[in-house]
Amino acid sequence: MNILITGSEGVIGKVIKEDLSKDHNLTLLDQEKSDDLRTVQADICDLHEILPHFKGIETIIHLAADVRNYINWVSLVNPNLTGTRNVYEAASQHGIGRVIYASSLNVYPWSEIFRAGNQITSDTSTSSSNDYGLLKILSEEVGRDYYRKYGIAVVNLRLGSVNVDDMPCGYANEKAKEVDFSHWLSKRDVAGIVKASLNYKRFVSIPCCSANLPCLVDLSYLKSELGYVPQDSSEKFTGNGG
Repeated sequence: MNILITGSEGVIGKVIKEDLSKDHNLTLLDQEKSDDLRTVQADICDLHEILPHFKGIETIIHLAADVRNYINWVSLVNPNLTGTRNVYEAASQHGIGRVIYASSLNVYPWSEIFRAGNQITSDTSTSSSNDYGLLKILSEEVGRDYYRKYGIAVVNLRLGSVNVDDMPCGYANEKAKEVDFSHWLSKRDVAGIVKASLNYKRFVSIPCCSANLPCLVDLSYLKSELGYVPQDSSEKFTGNGG
């Protein structure tokens, strides 16, 4: 399969490209310079700049975004919403059949859900926890619009926390809280989830994390829609697991 990965030099991008490069033809796109000679330097905020690189692509894995979920709307709206719209527009102009979009559990008030002792399910209503989350919700709706108008299959992966050290938030410096263990997503699991999305043919939004204990997400929807069962658990960091 011919796959284009935006944001290929980010934490998730580096994991995904390594995992997929053995079996697929990859086009890598990032706004930053890279030591990886396969990477095209381009900014998704400029449609005309990125458009030529989408020719011949079958599936887009859209990871590019400003991931600083603590900054404000003005700083985030261009890369995280306009850029996403440009990716879908490029997909429609080149007849690309599928977009796998890196959304976020920030489309939910996840801290409140955890404190209440509940889990995020396929029926949990979206209600953003910050501007970053709201832009993810709006970007998912951009995908829905392009699905309806052009038949582009869309997999919105509402991802838990994937970290460069492959540990729950704050674990390395002993500042992790129980909630941080609940939404951790390992590098192995995020790669497996993306791979399981490659042949999806409809529109879907799926909350995702590893099989943590406790777990913020009810993982049954991930299994039923994509056939993927997470392999890792943050339990191993708590002293209760192997």
